Amino acid sequence: MTQVLKINPTLVENGKMINLITRDVSEFEDAIYNITNILRDLSNAVAACCVLYSEIGGITAVTGPIGSGKSLVLKVLTKEYKNVEGDLEVVGSISYVSQEPWLFPSTIKQNILFGSSYDENRYLEVLQVCALLEELRLLTDGDSSIVIDGGANLSKGQKARINLARAVYKERDIYLLDDCLASLDTIVADFVFEQCIKRFLKDKIVILATSSIKYVNRSDNVITLKNGTVQSKKVHSKAPRNAETKNGLTTIRTSRIQDTLRKEFDQHQDLYASSSYMYACCEKAYLLLIGADQIILLIFAIILFLALDDKMTAGKVGLVLSQIFSLTGAQLVFYCMMTRLENQMITVERVLEYTKQKQENKDGLVIEHWPKECEIRFKDVYLSYKSDQDHVLKHLNFSIKNKEKVAIVGSTGSGKTSLISTLIRLYDFEGNIFIDNVDIKTLPMDFLRSKISVIPQEPTIFSGTLRENIDPKGQHSDDDIWKAISTVNLSLFQNLDERIDMNLSICEKQLICVCRALIQRNKIVIFDECNASVDSDTEALIQKVISENFAECTVIAIMHKLRYILDFDLVLVVDKGVIIESGDPSSLLKKKNGMLSNLFKRQ
Repeated sequence: MTQVLKINPTLVENGKMINLITRDVSEFEDAIYNITNILRDLSNAVAACCVLYSEIGGITAVTGPIGSGKSLVLKVLTKEYKNVEGDLEVVGSISYVSQEPWLFPSTIKQNILFGSSYDENRYLEVLQVCALLEELRLLTDGDSSIVIDGGANLSKGQKARINLARAVYKERDIYLLDDCLASLDTIVADFVFEQCIKRFLKDKIVILATSSIKYVNRSDNVITLKNGTVQSKKVHSKAPRNAETKNGLTTIRTSRIQDTLRKEFDQHQDLYASSSYMYACCEKAYLLLIGADQIILLIFAIILFLALDDKMTAGKVGLVLSQIFSLTGAQLVFYCMMTRLENQMITVERVLEYTKQKQENKDGLVIEHWPKECEIRFKDVYLSYKSDQDHVLKHLNFSIKNKEKVAIVGSTGSGKTSLISTLIRLYDFEGNIFIDNVDIKTLPMDFLRSKISVIPQEPTIFSGTLRENIDPKGQHSDDDIWKAISTVNLSLFQNLDERIDMNLSICEKQLICVCRALIQRNKIVIFDECNASVDSDTEALIQKVISENFAECTVIAIMHKLRYILDFDLVLVVDKGVIIESGDPSSLLKKKNGMLSNLFKRQ
């Protein structure tokens, strides 16, 4: 039995419609051949087409170069975008994994269940096949740990696996996985691919968007997107664009919990409305009390006037009555103003709470023309995110020479990104870190960070123009910016004042971050897994930039993909916050049971 996913490609030639529909493997192969020939003949064709066929239990890999539309194809299948031309039919229910992990502020368990009923056996099996079971046991609160600020307290690999576990936990017919293995180290990625994608989902349709040749070769079907097959620029230009929450919306819709979230929103809205209504009722009740108070005073004054009838003149009576009205009016205004002031001061109190938070110490000595040699030395460095938690980095002692290219390797959650965070003082740490024999704790925070360029694992793009993204402070000329753009072959843009499309591919966002680092011309450059989610061509380009454009810099690169590991001078292998191997890559690869050797063999 088979299920068919069809996008009926519509090609326009002299106003005539040509429709191709596939229902089995042979027709699928014929359709690909025919479409390729038609597109080759139509030199002015502006249509894009894609034919998907998958057997139950089969894995279909969707691959292609940067910006080819891999993620877009999956979102089209979820009906997030209206297909530009032709018809779309999806037979079966869908579960979707976004390329950028989307987590919400709640427990890890609630992020995985996401509105589904709790089935203990399935839940534990999902944790196991997503390589989360053991890691969650190491956390103080286990799967009850709270996800903070979109997952700031988790590694990207952990966020990616929680994101995957959420989709896999749901019982669906079709699973759309958008490059979900890119953030994982080789051993974990292989485990998840074999145990989760191939075994646990063996009776399901799986469509995996990936740039990894290894997983493409291990898939049952392969769809390659490229110019002539899918013209991504045309699709991009016609598809609707929303902001960064798009991944979350797609996950919500494919999980079919819109009603649940709508009810939760209504509950919050009802709570707000009830408090507002209570405030309004109290205000009206207070007005009634003031009115009653005024009536009591008037009655008392009238009785007093009657008792003193011979001694009270009309003028005195009028004066007393007018003062009573003025007094109650002033009293009404006073109490209303005090009530509103008290209510609004709560907002001020909340803001003041932020001022009581521990501030970064930005004091220190600014050193001119620093750093010169860019030699880095870690001495007995320990790091713990909270004082009552175990150290995530332990007893780090190593040195990096000037202009040395250093690769930091290790499994997911081993402490690689934490190590980098100490270098730019994102967290307080024990021990000392020296750059050119200067303890970085003695330097002003802003000064230190301005001397180090960081290309983060999650590329940061600002809402604005290309110029504002590459040169936020406006310190560089147009020629410098265009030179950086040319270096990374980012031909997508024609104008520096062109506004950035927030739905660029991960590769395109990453290249913009590389451009940002290029024009800064800092002598210390950090690449934090920037090659994890990119295709092989972009990975090769980034490696070329490191070798040529950052040749005079000290470079530290966190790596999962080890294809270019021999291009580095020094490799540090990290496991559970400790450096377990260090040395030149050639020597480490010769160790039969070495961790780097094992990781390299699994690539």
